[in-house]
Amino acid sequence: AVLVGPAMERLADSPISRIIVTDTIPRSARTDAIDDKLVYLSVADLFGKAVHRIHHDMSVSALFQESVGTKR
Repeated sequence: AVLVGPAMERLADSPISRIIVTDTIPRSARTDAIDDKLVYLSVADLFGKAVHRIHHDMSVSALFQESVGTKR
């Protein structure tokens, strides 16, 4: 997550119990204050599938039409 300015303090002091982020950038030591609230989701599988599809000249947009783990 890219959290700048007073975002860390605001989130630490907020009643929010979970913040769901991806692992696209390395974790920062600055997130220690809210580490108990952070839930990291890996995007490795999605990136792997995208590379595979690009290599085989397939549609990447089809990956985003799947709703695995989400409710609409």
